[in-house]
Amino acid sequence: MIPCGCLTPSAQKCKRAVTRIGKKRKITLCYSKIAIKMKAVICTKYGPPEVLQIREVEKPTPKNNEVLIKTVATTVHIGDTKIRRLEPGLGSVMDFFFKPLMQIMVGFSLPRKKILGMELSGVIESVGKDVRLFKTGDSVFASTEFEFGA
Repeated sequence: MIPCGCLTPSAQKCKRAVTRIGKKRKITLCYSKIAIKMKAVICTKYGPPEVLQIREVEKPTPKNNEVLIKTVATTVHIGDTKIRRLEPGLGSVMDFFFKPLMQIMVGFSLPRKKILGMELSGVIESVGKDVRLFKTGDSVFASTEFEFGA
């Protein structure tokens, strides 16, 4: 984590504040004001592979019933390519009927979820407070199905 250097009284109330005892005084640093970043492949619009971009995005914080996984390996699934192209791939007649349904699911003019990905393996980086089955450091593999963001 990167401290923001906040030394205000509000830093002492912050859940991410860390107190360190230096040579002469006690210092409390607040970690909540700086967004921690990660790299992700972003799909900004529908089209060929060239629409994909590598960007730094804010690292998500898991909700109470979620885990955050540091991805070690992922796949390019056929579903990812169909969504990126916005082509169901069922044949011209079937695509005519299924494309509008697909747009309702994934977004009309732009992808609703910018980070694609359905399958991954990695290590649990952090867990929500209600998670009991997994702990930080566990090795896992997962399928996000249509939630994306592997």
